[in-house]
Amino acid sequence: MAVKNSQPEAGFPVIRLKNRSDFLKARNGARSHERAFVLQLADRKQDIGDCLRVGYTVTKKVGSAVERNRIKRRLREALKLAEIPPSCNTKDAVFIARRSALTLPFGVLVEDISHGLQHARMESRR
Repeated sequence: MAVKNSQPEAGFPVIRLKNRSDFLKARNGARSHERAFVLQLADRKQDIGDCLRVGYTVTKKVGSAVERNRIKRRLREALKLAEIPPSCNTKDAVFIARRSALTLPFGVLVEDISHGLQHARMESRR
C-alpha cells in the first residue's frame, strides 16, 4: 500500500486513513471540539508501528468541491506544523471539518490542532 507520509515535529510519521472501517472505529474514541473541526481520537488495536494515522472528513454541507479540497489541504499543512504529543504515536485521528476551517487564520488553525490533540489525548485517559 503506497501511502504518502509526512514527518511532523513529533518525529514519527503521519499516515492517512483511507478505509471506512478505520473512520468508524475512531468515532468511538475521545473527542475534542475546536473552532474549525471536531477531532476524534481512538487507540489503535493492531500494531502498525509508531505512527499517527489521520483521516479528514468534509461534508457537502460545508461548501463546494473547491472549498472542501482547500479545507483538507489547510488541515494537512497545519498538522505538519502542529505540536503532536508523543503519546499520539499509536492513535487514529479523524478531523471532521467545519466551514470556519476555510477562513480561520492559519496560525490559529495550527494552535487548534495542537490543542485538540492534547485535549483528546487527556480525555482518552479517563
